[in-house]
Amino acid sequence: QYTSQECSSCGEIVKKTLSTRTHNCSCGCVMDRDENAAKNILSRGLSTVGHTGTFVLDASNAVLR
Repeated sequence: QYTSQECSSCGEIVKKTLSTRTHNCSCGCVMDRDENAAKNILSRGLSTVGHTGTFVLDASNAVLR
């Protein structure tokens, strides 16, 4: 979700239409929106390495299995 709008450098959400092909963030990060999205997807995937199982939090943030 929001992989092309979230800045892969600083995490800021940079709203853009589908016709806007360049990600241009106030932090100075400028790249093709698809490259930015790919970096975000890679980062999210790598953040799960070593984790096993599926965890769901309920409204009180208790882990449900």
